Formats: sequence, structure tokens, C-alpha cells
Amino acid sequence: MADDFTRLIQALYAEADLLTPIDWKSVHLTSFHRLCAAEAMESSTWQQSLDEVEKRIKGAWENYRSLLVTERERTAETQAGHRLLVEGLAGWLEAVELCRVGDFEAAREAAVEANRLLILVQRQGLRLSHKMH
Repeated sequence: MADDFTRLIQALYAEADLLTPIDWKSVHLTSFHRLCAAEAMESSTWQQSLDEVEKRIKGAWENYRSLLVTERERTAETQAGHRLLVEGLAGWLEAVELCRVGDFEAAREAAVEANRLLILVQRQGLRLSHKMH
């Protein structure tokens, strides 16, 4: 399974590189990009807005952690999905921190990369769902 996992994860990273903005843009990403601007820092709700983004990310992680995975469901595909999800959520948390310290360009780039990975998690989930039915 380790070899299958390695091949699969490499293929998924390659797929992430091929995603276009149409594929990876989202409402959350667009909102976050607006927060990552110097003029946004002047807003009294800026910190609160960043806290909400962080709360949403951590909530997604907690929801995921509460899922039970049976031994039968532990495959190269599910392990790859897990890895992409963990990296995507960690990337979003990094983006929030970069925005907090005013490194807006790096924050936007980190958020885009994180979103690409999370889009792949969704696609991988759909592929697995179709495969099982």
C-alpha cells in the first residue's frame, strides 16, 4: 500500500499544480484575500474576522477528527485524502498567521495553495464515492 500511496499522492500534487483559478477560487478565499490588505487592518473588525476564519478552519478539523474510519476504509486513497486535508487546513492556519503579522502577499499565496489541496480532497472524495457505488 505504501507504493500505491506514494504514486497516488504524487499524482494528486501534480493535479493540484494543474488547477486553474476557476477550480480553486471560493467565497472563503475571496473574503480572506480582502482581509489581507493593509487598509483592512484599519478596520475595527479585522482581528475578529481573522479569528472567525481560524475558528472555521479549526472547526473543520474537529469535525473531521470525529469521523470514524473502519479498517476496510483505510486505503491508499483515504490516506492520501487525509494527508491533503491535514496539509490544506495547516496551510490555511499558516495563511491566517501570515495575515496577522502583515505579510499579506505570503498569506494570500498560502491560502491559494491550501485551497488547492482542499479542492483535491473534495474531488478525491467524489471519486471514491463514485467508485464505491
